[in-house]
Amino acid sequence: MKFLIISLFLNLSTFAFQVETIWTEKAEKKLSLTCESDEQCVRFCKDQEACTVTEDVCKNCVGTSLAMTFAFKEMGRTLVASDKLDDYAFFDLLKGNSFVSITSRSIYNLVERFDSSSLKQKFRSLCADDTRYPVVFFGKTAGGELGRVQAVWCESGFYEMIQLDYLPTEDQLD
Repeated sequence: MKFLIISLFLNLSTFAFQVETIWTEKAEKKLSLTCESDEQCVRFCKDQEACTVTEDVCKNCVGTSLAMTFAFKEMGRTLVASDKLDDYAFFDLLKGNSFVSITSRSIYNLVERFDSSSLKQKFRSLCADDTRYPVVFFGKTAGGELGRVQAVWCESGFYEMIQLDYLPTEDQLD
């Protein structure tokens, strides 16, 4: 009986939609959303149960630049999940279309072995649930390159990401 109650609680606390990154044959990057009856998701997908969002390809992301090496090496260590964001934050991010999404299966990864156990563990450590492939969102610079880490999608919600060793410059302080 306890197992049934715990299982029911865990199912109720998860997001009602799924997110997956995909690449098309034409080398277009897309985010696939499966709404599973989530009202906001269905609204975002124009009254459909699923849709895709085209993501502009990140400039200079395929490689071992400092930014990409840092992103893959420090995921789950210096780059960590923080506060849960409200449900609208995810769709606002997608509407702005100024993001770079990565997972442990990202083709941008030339730093570690593709989808290795250690890399999967780094990404999974961002989520308190058992999300198989968390999707991490970075901002995009004006030049279309990888910017600062922003958020992570987990099955239990959308969470702000922070860089633990990041110190804002004087003009960025509130």
